[in-house]
Amino acid sequence: MANLIQASVYQIDGAPLPEAITLDFQTSNLVIREASIVGTSAVNSAILYYNLPNNQLSVQTFYVGESIAELVAAANVGSTTQLQATVLEINKDPQVPGGVQYSFPANEIVIGENIDYALPDVKSYIQFKGIRYSVFEVQADLLVSGNGASAYKVYTALLTQSGGDGPLGNCSDDPQPLVIGVTYQISSNDGTGDFTNVGAPNNNIGTYFVATGTTPNNWGTPGDVCLDYNTGAPVVTVLENTIGNVWFTYNDFGKYLINSSNLFSLSKTMIITSQFYNSNGAANISFMNDVIENTDSLLPIRTWDGTTNDDLLYNTPIEIRVYN
Repeated sequence: MANLIQASVYQIDGAPLPEAITLDFQTSNLVIREASIVGTSAVNSAILYYNLPNNQLSVQTFYVGESIAELVAAANVGSTTQLQATVLEINKDPQVPGGVQYSFPANEIVIGENIDYALPDVKSYIQFKGIRYSVFEVQADLLVSGNGASAYKVYTALLTQSGGDGPLGNCSDDPQPLVIGVTYQISSNDGTGDFTNVGAPNNNIGTYFVATGTTPNNWGTPGDVCLDYNTGAPVVTVLENTIGNVWFTYNDFGKYLINSSNLFSLSKTMIITSQFYNSNGAANISFMNDVIENTDSLLPIRTWDGTTNDDLLYNTPIEIRVYN
């Protein structure tokens, strides 16, 4: 969901305007940050506009007279579309002391807890367009703010699966581009590999993540950094995620696991799947696995067309809700 906000623009990128103009912006495509321009005292913030969904770089920067607080308030009328936070680091590059106020599109970000950041005031991070913003606010508060009046956090995605159990590796001695939507596990890392820009919440050995990009910050020392993955695990197109780090693994023929780090509260979680059709037109049902028990970190599913089978998921919708 997005709202429109209106702002008085004094400069676009590096070009001052002869006089201020009023423009409308869709809140789903922009980041707001506090800003000033020497010689133009009317400027209080900047709007970084992204009009291409897969482009990590803003197309234009608009310097405007409204404060970030005013813009966020306007963006969140009726529903929460922008989430404000104090940014201390960007991709581990420290910002000014005390941080810079930013605001992000609430339904297009990933929020995670702080792990091994240099600055002691960093409590959590916000990831947007492959860029990691380390922030002062704690994860729980950001989730509450980002969810607004919502009764639950949600993970909505499309799942595609083909083939059987197929464990493989991708290592730094001959690194291959990651595949967006595939689940990877960091199986070895001497401390030089950095995958936080492609979906990993941290670079620790054992960490799972769904790739959001193809090229990590650093593959690290040749031969000392490896990722494991399974070609039989569902590949995911994430439509919305306010739950946190969720990943998918292959369990058995026609059986797969949806995983998290204890984010699925047993008494507050529901999973919604639907009837769907494969290329042969045969009706299939995706439903809870009847062998493996649900836990706070694991939701089993299986696919069925009269018998339990692989190769039945193709852009199949699934939604997980974790109620407050």
